[in-house]
Amino acid sequence: GAHHPSKFTPRPKTLPSDGTVKTCHGAQVRPEFTRIELGYVACQQRDKRGPVSVAWLEAPCGTQMLQVASDDFCSSEPKDESF
Repeated sequence: GAHHPSKFTPRPKTLPSDGTVKTCHGAQVRPEFTRIELGYVACQQRDKRGPVSVAWLEAPCGTQMLQVASDDFCSSEPKDESF
C-alpha cells in the first residue's frame, strides 16, 4: 500500500503535555503520539528554548513521529500536486 503523509509538519503551539499542535495550515490537531514521543518533543522545546516543528505520518496501523527540530518544516512542506 502507498504511504500518504498527512498533516505533515505541524508546529507545536501549546504545552507538550497537552499534545496539541498547530499545523502549517493553521488547524489545531492532536496526533496520537506516545508518552515517550511527547516527552521527546518537550525535551527538544527546552533545548531549543522555543517552538519546534514536528513531522509525522498517519497510517491505518497508527501514527509515527518522524522528526522534531527547530527548523520551520512548513517552508518545505510537500504539496499535493507533487505526489
